[in-house]
Parts: sequence; C-alpha cells; structure tokens
Amino acid sequence: MSADASVHGDDALLLLHSPDSARLPAEELTAAVRRAVAAVLAGGGPADELWAVGALHPHPVARLAVVVEAAAHPGDEEARALLAWAVNDVDDRVSVAALTAIGEQRDVSALDEVFDAVGRSASAFDAVTSGQVDSRRSAAVSVLADLIRSHPDAPAERHRLIHSSGGQRPNLRHREFDTTGMAEIQAGPGTRFPFFIDTAPVTWREYAEFVEAVRAQGPLWNHPGQQADHDHDVLRHLSADERERLLDHPVTHVTWFDAWAYANWRGKRLPSAAQWEQAAGAPAGLLHPWGDATPTADHAHSAPAGSGGSSPDAFFRGPQDSLTAPVGLRTAGGSPAGVHDLLGNVWEWTRTRFLDGHEISPFVGVASYGETLSDWTLSACVKGGSWTTPAVELSSRARVAKHVLQRGPETGFRCVFEPLGE
Repeated sequence: MSADASVHGDDALLLLHSPDSARLPAEELTAAVRRAVAAVLAGGGPADELWAVGALHPHPVARLAVVVEAAAHPGDEEARALLAWAVNDVDDRVSVAALTAIGEQRDVSALDEVFDAVGRSASAFDAVTSGQVDSRRSAAVSVLADLIRSHPDAPAERHRLIHSSGGQRPNLRHREFDTTGMAEIQAGPGTRFPFFIDTAPVTWREYAEFVEAVRAQGPLWNHPGQQADHDHDVLRHLSADERERLLDHPVTHVTWFDAWAYANWRGKRLPSAAQWEQAAGAPAGLLHPWGDATPTADHAHSAPAGSGGSSPDAFFRGPQDSLTAPVGLRTAGGSPAGVHDLLGNVWEWTRTRFLDGHEISPFVGVASYGETLSDWTLSACVKGGSWTTPAVELSSRARVAKHVLQRGPETGFRCVFEPLGE
C-alpha cells in the first residue's frame, strides 16, 4: 500500500467520524461516503473500521450509502457483516436496502437478522398477502423465503445469537447469552413471546462498566438517531465518595439514548411498555406486582405519605444529591417472578412511544433538546413511578411521557432479552 493511499484512506475515515458530516446535504454526503469507501479499499486501509463507522453514522443517508457500497463487495466478510447489522436499522430505507442485498447474495449467515425483521411470527406471512405490512417486513419475508429455498439445510428453529462487540465492532461476533440477574416472563397480552427481564434497575456500578467500555473502544453501541456529540458519561458529575455511596442505587440522569446504548452493549433491549407491564402483573389485573395491597415502605421506595409528591426543586437535583435507594431492598414489593423495584425508586425508560403506543425510532441528529421539544414522536413512555411519586399513585398501569433527551434525578431503566424476538 502506498503512503498516499494510506493518507487518503485516513482522511476519508476522519470525514465519516466528524459530526460535521451529518450536516452535509444528502447528495454531498452520499458522494463523500463513496469517496471514503473507494479510498480505503483502494489503499488497503482498515475496511472493518470503515464499515463499522458507516453503520453507526448518525445520518440515515450516510448509512444507506454505506449499505449500497457494502452490497457491491459480496466477497468482503466485513461488508456482509455490515449488511446483517443494517437489517435492524431504525430507518426502513437502510433496512430494506440491506435485506435486498442479502437476498441477492443468498447470504444464509444473515438468517438470524432476517428472522428478526420478519418478527418470527406466522401471522407476518399472512399479513404480506393482505398488504397489511410495512416495507421492511415485506422485504424480509421475501428474502427469508429465498434463503430457505436456496439453503434447504438451514435450520427452521435455531437458538438466537446475540450481537456483541466482543471488544471489536458492534456486529462481527456472536455469543450465547447469560441470563444471570434476569427473570423469565411468559408471553401475555401485547407480547408474542416469552422474554427475560432484569430483576432490578441498572445500577451506577453496572453503568460505570459501560462508560469504561465506551472510553476504551469508542461509541460502538450508539443509537443511529442520537446527537452526534451525545455523551453517555453521567458519572463525571460524581466525586469518588459519591460514586461509592451510589454504587448499588439505580443509575439516574440517563437519556433514552444512554439507556438504549447500554442495552445494546449488553446484547439486550429496552423493554416495551407491554413487556414491562407483563413483568409487573398488570395484564393479570394486578394493581401492583405484589397484588392489590396498598404500597408501604416495605413494598416500594416512594414519596413520604402526606408529602404530595415531587417538590419543584426535586427536578434540579444532580446525581450527587440523589434520593434513590439501593435496589433489591424492598423484597415485599417483588413480583411472583422475582422482579423487584418495578414501582417506586425510578421511572424506567421503555422503547414504546407515548402517544400512539408504537415502537419509538427517534432521530435527533444535530438538533438540540430545545429545538425538538414540540416533536411528539420523541416522547417515550416511562413506567413505574419513582421516589418522587406518592405511594397511593403507584400502579403497574401508570405511565408518563419523557422526551428522549431528557435527563432527571428520577429516571433510570432496566433491560430485556428476547430469545425468540418480539
């Protein structure tokens, strides 16, 4: 490889890395991606890094352009891995382009991702014939049929393989999933398959591990729609003594994008509102996970009786002034499946959009929090109540809306693992 080619390849990667690239007009951004791919591949540069950077670019036009370029290199293992990753992109244009390329290449190694896009539901096949299906699922059903026809030995039932960066890239390695610290929940109304859910909210101790991974390896697990300069490190506001004190408290001051990236790093997802309620026993008619008994301090960490709930200054508290409690202490408030802290302590992010109940697919890009406040598609459903909620208001059905960029002292999250998809 010549020195000039190496320099051009490095420059191309720097361009894609730059937050400014998300501000380019669509045609210029597409052309920039093509130049970057040509420069890196011609110069023998780091193609694996090129595909990974492209897959995580904040602008869907760039991700689409990278998918198109990857499709033109079927012999490149890293390019095929990018196509498999892009099947689950939040933008349907990117996903459908990736599915189309996988179908044309008859790449059976992407079978798991194609199954995910279908939804692993027989009803999906019926929906295609009736026209009641989105473009992503329609493309996935077509590709799935082609893959199975061209590879008759492909197993129809398979153990799900979970994407992990493995310390490298977000899409190139697989591992069997460890469900330690999770409880299995059977399917119910609004949930098609059984799933596992964390038995407690994510703690500062656990979140700190994620922050260290991001520091060491870069933003490999980011949601494609988040701000280019979004920072996941909420621990920087804490002193060493404060970190020690809060280790086993639920992490707070995390945005929806922080929670999504953490879950992605763990090979998990944020729960849907329906999954959260299923874990809390709401579909069975339970007012609370433990039953209908009035909440006490043994059940949930909530606002003191007679306090009236949140005081105005509560929302200006930093994490160092947290009034949360360590997770797992209120065992009387657990569900029959052994899930704790569902009510009180912290509100919990879900992947459900608040107003219409559909799965949220937020795109913020270069916009600020203030510029997007009026966008209803950026309001996610949070569940469970918090330390600011009066005990009498705690309910498995209760929900409120929070903007995906909102941080606060009363908001945290937990994750789910879906062995069969959802």
